[in-house]
Amino acid sequence: MNELGKRIVNLRDQQDIRQIALAKSVGITKSMLSKYEHGTNMPKADVLAAIAERLDVSIDYLMGKTKSESYDPKKLCMHITLEEMDLFKKIRTLSRDDQIRISERVEFLTDLRHNNTLK
Repeated sequence: MNELGKRIVNLRDQQDIRQIALAKSVGITKSMLSKYEHGTNMPKADVLAAIAERLDVSIDYLMGKTKSESYDPKKLCMHITLEEMDLFKKIRTLSRDDQIRISERVEFLTDLRHNNTLK
């Protein structure tokens, strides 16, 4: 089990949330959530965000990047450029479907870069 899986299981236990209930609330199957919890699959960005929101923690906490379950928006804003802030504002005006499409494209490009096929 990876850090993400451990934290999801721990948070579910703390909040007395059954696996099926969490899965349904974020729009995935119980089987898929089980794969996340056992570390055999990783959720896409939109699913990860939904899990974090449902469990009331930050994505960074779920991913094991911080020990704190919440995040400080003031610290986050200190690391965002004006160009990034402008991009976030534009994305927020789009429909949920368009936001998901953008998220999927960003994930695709990130995967390409990670696999050294995009320079």
